[in-house]
Amino acid sequence: MSQIQMFDDFEAFDEYALARATALAMGSHRVPLSACGGWVVEPERVAREDGRFFQIGGVHIDKVKNREVSGWAQPMICGETDGRAALVVTRDHVLVRLRTDAGNKGILLSGGEETRVLVAPPLQFSQSNLEHNLRALRGELDDNRQPIKPVPLAGILTDDRFVVRWHKIPQDGARFFEKVDAVAAVRITSTDKLDPDFAALSQDEQADFMWVSKDIFHRILVGEIASAYLWMCAYLTR
Repeated sequence: MSQIQMFDDFEAFDEYALARATALAMGSHRVPLSACGGWVVEPERVAREDGRFFQIGGVHIDKVKNREVSGWAQPMICGETDGRAALVVTRDHVLVRLRTDAGNKGILLSGGEETRVLVAPPLQFSQSNLEHNLRALRGELDDNRQPIKPVPLAGILTDDRFVVRWHKIPQDGARFFEKVDAVAAVRITSTDKLDPDFAALSQDEQADFMWVSKDIFHRILVGEIASAYLWMCAYLTR
């Protein structure tokens, strides 16, 4: 069985989330691009050496109407265009996850220290994550001729146990070039339906996930600790 905590009392959730955010707290600060190892800075783009995830590229804009100028060029976030995020919902509870990302304005500790931790959907995968998982399912090998390992929990979205209906959401077109993510709510009859999936995670990894009542879920949304992806998924819980 999984060890996922369940909360119906907001104060108990808040205490647990703060303690877990303290354990997960990440430090990050701005540095020159030249200090970003594993990335290449070229005239055409800024990208990871392996080309995965995203890159910064130039985009020319023309035929502009009702703006101060008729055209311009600017850097934009390009590359992967199809991210996926999903909640898991029962009749009374919603599964969420504490997630750390370097740019988050996240949960603050009692002394005001930034943790970079936000409450996010439990299932959140980039296009590269999902392609990696498909390679694992096909039995492909990595560069060291070892079997590729599946991405944890991705099977919830890719096998046929659950019906998943995706809703496409275009992202901020002022920063992202042609990026359209998809969100979903996976509805299950009882929390133990996911026990086989969470069995593959360590207890420490499972500690980042929480079942919360729908009242707590809505308080998370208005409490400045919800990620943008959680907001995008939230209307599907109605």
